Amino acid sequence: METALLDLVTPETAGDPMGQRKWVRRSLRKLSHGLAQAGYAASAPTVSRLLKKHDYALRVNVKEKEAGTHHPDRDTPFHHIEAQKAASLNF
Repeated sequence: METALLDLVTPETAGDPMGQRKWVRRSLRKLSHGLAQAGYAASAPTVSRLLKKHDYALRVNVKEKEAGTHHPDRDTPFHHIEAQKAASLNF
């Protein structure tokens, strides 16, 4: 069952090329369903334990910076686009 799980995880694996961290972009539920289609019964918690055994972590899409931080140049491209749009409409 572990080899089947690793076969499912391999195309969904990402990680830090400079470090040892690797993670899976697929949910535990989807991996569990994939194993069921391959003929193995494994719940999501079982899949989680097997992934941890092979040094995988789950990774969700989250912002790594605080939402309140604002980069000063963030709005510059948008203002440029609006100016170009206005100039082309007045032409």
